[in-house]
Amino acid sequence: IKENLDFKNVKNYWNLLEIDENMTIDFWSIAKWFLADKVGNYLKSKWFTNFLVNLWWDIVVSWVNAYNKPWSVWISNPDDIQDIIYSVNLTNKSISTSWIYLRNWQINDKTYHHIRNPFSNEQSTKLKSVSIVEFYWYKTDALATAIIAMWYDLALDFCKANKISFIFVLEDLSII
Repeated sequence: IKENLDFKNVKNYWNLLEIDENMTIDFWSIAKWFLADKVGNYLKSKWFTNFLVNLWWDIVVSWVNAYNKPWSVWISNPDDIQDIIYSVNLTNKSISTSWIYLRNWQINDKTYHHIRNPFSNEQSTKLKSVSIVEFYWYKTDALATAIIAMWYDLALDFCKANKISFIFVLEDLSII
């Protein structure tokens, strides 16, 4: 089946998403943050105050860890995901990371990744991963995905103009 990538035809009617034939949207792209918030709220409703929930690089931390210190969240090196490239300490915050180095595929010797820019089929970017830190989980997930779909200069300007806490890992593995 030829995949339909004409995303300008996607219609969102708040609780109804209408897509064309041969379009696919997986759970992780539209509902992971919803599940994450449900899990966090459930733990809080059971009087758990110190916890970390991780749903595939969407993380929320509440209070402190077992050592009574802020939670340490690691950012993986895009060239070796077993290697830690950056660490951030968090208390009562969320962090989400979007990347282009894991969910990708090759077609005719060209690599494509799962993050689509709605205005262009061009996938070149200096950004290899974007992590966003905020209080609300839904916000970090949505912003990380939207920002990595931007070109680097626009993404940097957008984060600075909107006072968004971010961690960018660039193609040369430098960290902004």
